[in-house]
Amino acid sequence: MSFKEVFKSFPLIELKRLRLRSMHPSDAERYLGWFSAKEVQQFLSGLACPKDIEEARRFIENMNGRYFKSKLTICWGIALKESDELVGRIELCRFVRQSMAEVAYSLSQEHWNNGYMTEALQGTVKFGFQKMGLHRIQAAVVPENIASVKVLCKAGFSQEGLFRQYNYGNEFRDTLMMSILKDEILGMR
Repeated sequence: MSFKEVFKSFPLIELKRLRLRSMHPSDAERYLGWFSAKEVQQFLSGLACPKDIEEARRFIENMNGRYFKSKLTICWGIALKESDELVGRIELCRFVRQSMAEVAYSLSQEHWNNGYMTEALQGTVKFGFQKMGLHRIQAAVVPENIASVKVLCKAGFSQEGLFRQYNYGNEFRDTLMMSILKDEILGMR
């Protein structure tokens, strides 16, 4: 599979406890419920949060459109494998010359501290390197988001540096840049 082939049909990623799948309009209520929580929003720096179910449906349709039409991002819904309940989202975005991407994610607060995000991140990284042929995947995270920094470290990311007053969402905040390179996970299966 090549970078371009990935955008022909939405990729499903089966993991041990999770399924990374496309989000559907029927996920809108669940998405709105956890994504709008203050605890989830605190480190998203003004990322647009749907105000109602209809806006959440439009967001999902927009993300799917960005995948199929413009090939700008792949936004997976993170679903529990046994129930298909949507508990989070993870995306590869900001592609550069079909060799680099950024990863971004969020998870329902009720599912924190279960290792779900580490599992989803590792699956996404493997997909990016093995299926898309990416060379580098990076993540921007504010230093105060200690849980996210730990997740990135568990998934094999290394801290590269601190960007002072970096454009982070709709704000300027000190931001850690973390990354992982394809060569660093060649042994991952």
